[in-house]
Amino acid sequence: MKQIKDIKELKEIAKDEYIDCFIKLNGGIRYSKDIQFAEGKFYVFNSIDGTDDELTEEQLFDIDYSDVGDALNKGALFRY
Repeated sequence: MKQIKDIKELKEIAKDEYIDCFIKLNGGIRYSKDIQFAEGKFYVFNSIDGTDDELTEEQLFDIDYSDVGDALNKGALFRY
């Protein structure tokens, strides 16, 4: 596993292909997501409930839309 440090790194590694990621929660619990960055948007598959999101960068960092940006800011977003 490797920590994703910032939005620039996330865009680079997820460009045009899905990457397997997870958010590390308290107690070591992992919340899995597949993330792709293409055509200026983030495509996120949420494994916990089987939903898909199509998000702008602004929405990615808005907790009302996604927890990915919050996890990124807290150093809790990792790549398998």
